[in-house]
Amino acid sequence: MARRRTPLGTFGAIRCYETKDGRWKARGRFRELSGKYSSPSAIGDTPEEAEDLLRARKAIQPFGVSSVDPNTSEPSPVLCRSYAGASTGWDGVSR
Repeated sequence: MARRRTPLGTFGAIRCYETKDGRWKARGRFRELSGKYSSPSAIGDTPEEAEDLLRARKAIQPFGVSSVDPNTSEPSPVLCRSYAGASTGWDGVSR
């Protein structure tokens, strides 16, 4: 029986290794929202810290969480560009 696919936006098993300098490296297989896999890693002073840093690095935020810059209360230029791209298409043709 085949193994089930890792759900989109989640990690498979995360492994921790001690490095030569005594720190810990966490490495895991992550399935991106596009369906492709990546192998991110993070280093911390303990295995738990390395794993937490790894999970934080690939945390998925809901769309629009960072839509406003908290320092200026202005719309995020990144979000504005992505919204403009969604309405006109990436090739500039209006949809």
